[in-house]
Amino acid sequence: MVSTRLSPAQMRALGEVHQTAVALPPRSAEPRVLTRPHENLTMAAWQGPQRGWDLQTPLHRLVQEQSRRTPGHVAVQDPDQQLTFRDLDERAARVAARLVRLDIGPGAIVAVRARRNADLLVAFVGVMKAGAAYLPLDPLAPESRTVHMLHDAKVTLVLGDATYAASTPGGPWSALEIRDLASGDPDPGAPMELPEVTGDDLAYVIYTSGSTGLPKGVEVPHRGLVNYLHWCVEQYIGEHTGGGAVFSSVAYDMVVPNLYAPLLAGQRVLMIPERADLFQITEALAENAPFAFLKLTPGQLDALAELLTAEQAKELTGMLVVGADAFTTRTLAHWRDREPTRHARILNEYGPTEASVGNSVHTIDDTVDLGVELVPIGRPIANTTMYVLDEDQQPVPVGVPGELYIGGACVVRGYSGCPELTADRFLADPFAADPAARMYRTGDVGRWQPGGSIEFLGRRDQQVKIRGYRVEPAEVEAALTSHPQVTEAVVTAVGSRRELLALAGYYVATTPIDSGQMRQHLATRLPGHLVPTHLIAIPAVPLNANGKVDRSALPAPGNARHHGTGHAAVDNAIGRQVTDALGLKPAAAASELPNTLAWTTGAALVLARTLSLPPRVALTAVDRSPSLGELCVHTAEAHQLHHTAAPTAPEGEVN
Repeated sequence: MVSTRLSPAQMRALGEVHQTAVALPPRSAEPRVLTRPHENLTMAAWQGPQRGWDLQTPLHRLVQEQSRRTPGHVAVQDPDQQLTFRDLDERAARVAARLVRLDIGPGAIVAVRARRNADLLVAFVGVMKAGAAYLPLDPLAPESRTVHMLHDAKVTLVLGDATYAASTPGGPWSALEIRDLASGDPDPGAPMELPEVTGDDLAYVIYTSGSTGLPKGVEVPHRGLVNYLHWCVEQYIGEHTGGGAVFSSVAYDMVVPNLYAPLLAGQRVLMIPERADLFQITEALAENAPFAFLKLTPGQLDALAELLTAEQAKELTGMLVVGADAFTTRTLAHWRDREPTRHARILNEYGPTEASVGNSVHTIDDTVDLGVELVPIGRPIANTTMYVLDEDQQPVPVGVPGELYIGGACVVRGYSGCPELTADRFLADPFAADPAARMYRTGDVGRWQPGGSIEFLGRRDQQVKIRGYRVEPAEVEAALTSHPQVTEAVVTAVGSRRELLALAGYYVATTPIDSGQMRQHLATRLPGHLVPTHLIAIPAVPLNANGKVDRSALPAPGNARHHGTGHAAVDNAIGRQVTDALGLKPAAAASELPNTLAWTTGAALVLARTLSLPPRVALTAVDRSPSLGELCVHTAEAHQLHHTAAPTAPEGEVN
């Protein structure tokens, strides 16, 4: 949804645009030059600071150079092992040498499917040393999705740990264990000379949700990645020490700064296992603090604000970088309530995978307006340009909404095997001095603020972000209609608050389908974050006068349910607090609740705050409750027990 709130200054600017538009001659093919004072401010804000970084040196070479400077420093650690920079470089070199002997080199893509540990980083660096690009796979993803990505990327080799190498789906590829390649001496024979790699070669391929119904691969060269990581070292780490931590899926690029920026600064990377829940992640972060910086989603920051003590929050890090999703001022205020000393600087970072992770940053200070919903996304980072353009790809003045475009060193090569989609989203940059420069059309809507920062407003299309994950409804709709009894499907995001946004899947079926059977069907095709929270059978898809889907006419998830067992538990004081807090309808008492980790933990944190319950108590109540009615019963029991049989936990204590 696009916000329409305008300040008086923005209203004046909009009026000027209207007056100018009336007098404009037919549009020229040349980009329009902005000349008014407030328009000049926009032109100055387009360009991030210039840095003369060497963008032709690939990422693995930078890691190797750091290994020579600090060979004995810890580079990466997990619960079972830690590797020094020397260990990391030597093991990665062995992996690279053996890959080259297998004719894996420049132009190849090697999939990596392993647990989140030190060996994973060895594989990533080793693949890049061989001149190839790595494709990070989520080992918990459905097999059909994994197989699609392997075929689509034309992978011939999968690297994994002992568990996941053996369970690699069959296909025209082989699977090898990382430790087998990384251990011992390289194969006998002459010393292996590794290929020369430039900034234009690919570093990795990341798959994101696709509007065609299938995930699409984004090809990311070293050049833009290295530019972004230099920025991270300069701005996020600076003089701080303590390294970083990886606690999100490596199949998504949000982890890239946590994974590599510490290495380029000679600091350690803490790998937290993928099966750790939010409580275990919080404990690991608190035990290993302080960190130089942490990049995390708004949802993760909200959870840490609930689970850390005030002292732990203060000691966590000197820099918090919030990204991958819209950052609400509500979440910011929640963190400040937990950590009022404001020891850590907080930055809001914006950027899509197609523009090398991050492209703009807003530094949060005392001037932040907590009366608006979202924190601004700031100004472009180094060697990056950002434009706000109208439908004719012409610049708009300050305060006027337009589509965000990104140019500069960060723009990636394109989509793997999708030349038409690449041509549609990656365009010639008419504002750049270099005639070969390109810009990426994001589909996001924003506007320049008078101070030179960008305000994020929403999307031009139906794409949504659910707790940091990009979701194309068309991909979920395709999975729904793949069921033999489903003829039509529509997917949309529902929720009373951004923190509780969830997918609702509406479908038309020839015969009734059990919800459990439908979820099982979807789970074989979609990762957990793409499986709709609500599955609702409807007699027909509503259409508007133009014959298009009328999403506003779809029934709310609660309204599509019957009262059923448990309605009495909902219709009382605690029940009403539960339903109001979670944005659910009392009529949905008998409906199933989502069983995803993200929804469960998010709901538990909301209930903990609403009812003054310890987070673990709230999580237990949610975890025990397959339906809303049962959740209200268990929450009421927990509330009574906690507030009558036990003293309230001291401020900041997690039980």
